Amino acid sequence: MLRDLDTGAVIREQGPRYYPQLSTLSRYLQRRSSGNLTLTLPFTEPNATVANYVVALQEHAPLWLDPRYFDHVVPAPDGSRFHRTRLPPSWIGVTPSGELRLDASR
Repeated sequence: MLRDLDTGAVIREQGPRYYPQLSTLSRYLQRRSSGNLTLTLPFTEPNATVANYVVALQEHAPLWLDPRYFDHVVPAPDGSRFHRTRLPPSWIGVTPSGELRLDASR
């Protein structure tokens, strides 16, 4: 369960009851191995709070979280499906020197 960065309290509304997909980690062991990480974060909008959470996750993650591959998924008004929108890397915010908080070129 994910916790609030400031209070340490468990963030409400986590799990399949609220989101269509759970966090997953897949790996493909072949001659050229690869992997796929899907993190489902329990936030309704990709705002500064979410960006701060992702930056905090990156500080502890054993792999690189690339800001070029973040999607915002919302349910359709009738609840029959979900709409996915790719977020631009700039959604994560910039440092005082003007660089992305998560450097896409890393």
